[in-house]
Amino acid sequence: MPKFVKQIEGFTIESGVPLTEPSLSRDKWVRLVSAMSIGDSVVFPKSGDVVSFRMVCKKLGFNCKSRAVRGADGYATNEVRAWKLDK
Repeated sequence: MPKFVKQIEGFTIESGVPLTEPSLSRDKWVRLVSAMSIGDSVVFPKSGDVVSFRMVCKKLGFNCKSRAVRGADGYATNEVRAWKLDK
């Protein structure tokens, strides 16, 4: 059980909190980028996913471009398409 140590600048410092196992969510993005060829694209339902995708592309040495997906009426939807590009 974590033990409260002190509070400084609005942050609580705790002692005895075990380190958790790394999240598999980051591995998900590595697997996705690795499976894609240069020029392939994917549509993400939310912009936060594009941020994760972009970070992994950069980490693995690739560029990434993204654009809003537009509906039949020409207006942007909530979806975003991202491309894996060569550096």
